Amino acid sequence: MKKQNSFKTLFTLVAVALLAFSARPAQAAVTLDDLAGTYSFVAAGVSENPNSLPTEFDVVVSLTGNENEVKFSNFVASANSFVGTYDAASQKITVAFGQLLNDDFDVFCGEAYAETGSLEFTVNADGSLSTDATFGISSFWGSPVLYTGATLTKTVQVDVPLADVLGTY
Repeated sequence: MKKQNSFKTLFTLVAVALLAFSARPAQAAVTLDDLAGTYSFVAAGVSENPNSLPTEFDVVVSLTGNENEVKFSNFVASANSFVGTYDAASQKITVAFGQLLNDDFDVFCGEAYAETGSLEFTVNADGSLSTDATFGISSFWGSPVLYTGATLTKTVQVDVPLADVLGTY
């Protein structure tokens, strides 16, 4: 009898623990509006970079006004931008290769410098964006930089009134 009671007690404790673990509130999905902001881009690795282009820089993600589209601006250099399509159900942003960036950096490309295909950024629960794909920028005047994965972490913007900044330092 004593063995049966201890089994019931153990079973009850395990059931309570499982309910407590599964009763945690689910992380809300990131919405299109949540994506807008400034992100710190850090390359996970670089497979090619003969011109020593930056591997860490700030990227601005903004809404384009088109349904489910976001624009990544300031990629590698200030004039570079490309557009991605956000899928809220999968929490992914898909960017098509072959987008014209500007007069200097012309193609957003993947491994083997392909101009077709796409790159997916995963929107993580903490709001960061990440990819483990190889992708890069190529140009007519120099060799491309090929990143092997990257993380974009949203930076906190603090609005400070101009009156608080003016003064003698």
